[in-house]
Amino acid sequence: MKRAVLALALALAGALATPARAYVRSQDANTSVCLFWTSRDIHWRLSEPIDDLPFADVEAAVKQSFQTWHDATTPSGAHCSDMSFTYDGATTRTDTGYDPNATNNINLVVFRTKNCDDPGVVPTGDPCEKDVFDHPFACANKYDCWSHDPSAVALTTTDYNVNTGVIVDADVEVNDTGAYHFTTYSLPGCDPDQAGSCGRTCNSNTDTDCIGWDVQNTVTHEIGHVLGLGHEQALCFQQDPTQDATMCPTATNGDTDKRTLAPDDVAGLCAIYPKGAPPTTCTPSGHITITSAPAGGCSSSGPAGLLALVLALAVVTLRRERRT
Repeated sequence: MKRAVLALALALAGALATPARAYVRSQDANTSVCLFWTSRDIHWRLSEPIDDLPFADVEAAVKQSFQTWHDATTPSGAHCSDMSFTYDGATTRTDTGYDPNATNNINLVVFRTKNCDDPGVVPTGDPCEKDVFDHPFACANKYDCWSHDPSAVALTTTDYNVNTGVIVDADVEVNDTGAYHFTTYSLPGCDPDQAGSCGRTCNSNTDTDCIGWDVQNTVTHEIGHVLGLGHEQALCFQQDPTQDATMCPTATNGDTDKRTLAPDDVAGLCAIYPKGAPPTTCTPSGHITITSAPAGGCSSSGPAGLLALVLALAVVTLRRERRT
């Protein structure tokens, strides 16, 4: 079984962690602010169509991913956050990123089915190729194609104010170009925290009635980034992998345990968005450690086939920064 590792590259955005907790908040390395939404109701849409998978099945899986965070409870069963999500329906739009001059920005989940680098997708000499610094998604949005590392599984772009940390837009892209066999399959009575209870693992990209790169598993993790959570390393690679946190930067072909949240994930959600109270902010102080990892690409590594998923963060306020 191949294990994928999300590369937590923080050249332009850092992460905050304190010894008292394991969850990590996404933080801008330049201004030292943590990221958060001021709204307690995040509206989102799903782009259609989606190749190979019935749209209704993908829609149901993605909706359940959002519902999982909405229904989050502590081990005692308490709802400690009132963060909610509203699905505004399917859309044919495929554009990601935030335009401060637009009035119709949306938070989008989109499955990219073409690689921008494949022959014939982006015409040679198209002006969008020269606009990648100021508008890094120019070609991807114009031609609805995957413009990131081809070995990446999914990528979340978050636009936020670098001075306050307030998020204004978040988009999730899934690499559905054929590099990964995405599925929505589950056996009746599936328990994501019981290994194998949801079905057998797919052996190939043409295998059916099995679990490959699970849509709900992938998107539930990405929503954590949408909310302002970073990768959590302390609760990863446990003896029982079903106990790993959803925000742990690992995933496998056939993995479903990230469909559900670990107590640490819930603690992070409720720390940022406490029920009935304003969202919390954070600034480095003597007891907070700012950690950063070198920026890097995502690729296959060695015979074990380590694959990297990508998380990207974009900054809006005169410049766009990316975390990969």
